[in-house]
Amino acid sequence: MSEDKKLMLLTGGNSGIGLEACKILCERGHKIVATVRSDEKGAHCLSEVKSAVPDADIHYMICEMSDVDSVKKLAEEFKSTWLADGQLLDVLINNAGCYFDGNDRHVCSTNEEWEITFATNAIGPILLTDLLIENLKETASEKGEARIVMVNSTVTTMEEIEPYQTDFNDLMLAKPKTYKNGIRAYKNSKVALMMATLGMLDELKDTKVTLNSMCPGPIAGTNLFRSNAGDANKGNLKEPSPQCADREKQKKMIQVIRDMLK
Repeated sequence: MSEDKKLMLLTGGNSGIGLEACKILCERGHKIVATVRSDEKGAHCLSEVKSAVPDADIHYMICEMSDVDSVKKLAEEFKSTWLADGQLLDVLINNAGCYFDGNDRHVCSTNEEWEITFATNAIGPILLTDLLIENLKETASEKGEARIVMVNSTVTTMEEIEPYQTDFNDLMLAKPKTYKNGIRAYKNSKVALMMATLGMLDELKDTKVTLNSMCPGPIAGTNLFRSNAGDANKGNLKEPSPQCADREKQKKMIQVIRDMLK
């Protein structure tokens, strides 16, 4: 993309790679709106970024990515606050994520049928992207480009390692005795996000909206595995399973997630 000043919405901006991305992007002169889960975390984000980049154009909005109503409110308030005066959204960076260690299945406080890792890492990003996609298409039409970035993980390559195979009929590990550890839930969420992201490609054909799925690699101090007392990367990584690379299954995954939101 060109280096003129851009408006970017980045989820999960108060720590880890999200916070560092805010610093780098502000240093390059872009306007960043970062989502956080509380005013305290928002104040921390602004303080850290402005300490590194004193003239940073950095702002925050509160959102809980596992909560559908919170994501919808974010999209509505972002449009009314930042896009009402004709400004365009150039880049959406879906960075926020979570991981829970241990054998206990965590559910969303607003929907006890949903496993919170899957809701945060897969449902939230897809919902937010769908809610802002027309704005990104408008940007691409007027400026010739817009971009969506999905922060994923090479944990998706664990698909062939026991006991990490994905049961596509039980993505949130609700069946008895299927929630064996946090990394399995995390892997399921990232497999779903990867497949759904690829499933969106045809929808963006000829729109000039670029869709990127990337893994930042293992980075210390991101806070993602702050609840992890052990090694989350046991086993040898292999190539993604054939079913994850299947184009029709990718398209089905994006529809599965959208159906969950109905």
